[in-house]
Amino acid sequence: FFTVLTDAYFPNDFGLYGMSGNVAEMVAEKGLAKGGSWLDKPENCQINSKNRYTEISPSIGFRVFMEVKN
Repeated sequence: FFTVLTDAYFPNDFGLYGMSGNVAEMVAEKGLAKGGSWLDKPENCQINSKNRYTEISPSIGFRVFMEVKN
């Protein structure tokens, strides 16, 4: 039960890595994660998939975002 490095797999058509399938991402609504994880069936690893959670899990996390302004 572990995640992998971001570039462990090939990028998508936009050159982005790990957009779904690594861990489901927590969103602002408490107890809700979206996107599916390595633990989910492939058909549930879609950006609009919803997962409810009540405790910590190796398949649920969050994406760090930083906006750089010049």
